Amino acid sequence: MISGPLVVGVTSLSKRIGTRVAFVRAVDLDGLAITGARAAEEVAIDVVLEALPDVITVTGSITASWSGACRRCLDDVNGLLDIKLSERFEREPRDEESYSYSGDHVDLEVMVREAVMLGLPLVPLCGEDCLGPAPAEYLAQTADESDAADQEVGPDPRWAALDQIKFT
Repeated sequence: MISGPLVVGVTSLSKRIGTRVAFVRAVDLDGLAITGARAAEEVAIDVVLEALPDVITVTGSITASWSGACRRCLDDVNGLLDIKLSERFEREPRDEESYSYSGDHVDLEVMVREAVMLGLPLVPLCGEDCLGPAPAEYLAQTADESDAADQEVGPDPRWAALDQIKFT
């Protein structure tokens, strides 16, 4: 028998097509982190499981908070994930787009972990207007530098020999 906080019994679902079961739970899942961000351990799941012929669908949402460091200024950044789900569980999956289950139980943990990991920002940003730790040092351009960049540069002397070619 499978056990765990995200294991759902589907015996009643498999007996009658179209049957729905609501599953609402907050669980602690550790290790939900990527390079740029880490999800809080508590993840809230609010889904509905529905029986279809040879398939159990799971629709609903997952919410979790996350934290990380801004990619420009390295200040702490926090956010909230609100992930919409529409997944399938099959006894014998025919493709990589569905999850497998066996017996009278569906374990939602792999699906939840994958959804949260894919929802985390790869490189968090504290705001679109963030200029980084020392914007004056890296982004400021003096008027002289700007004028010098706008001045026209003469021809490259290495190509001077091509000026001698005459086309008729």
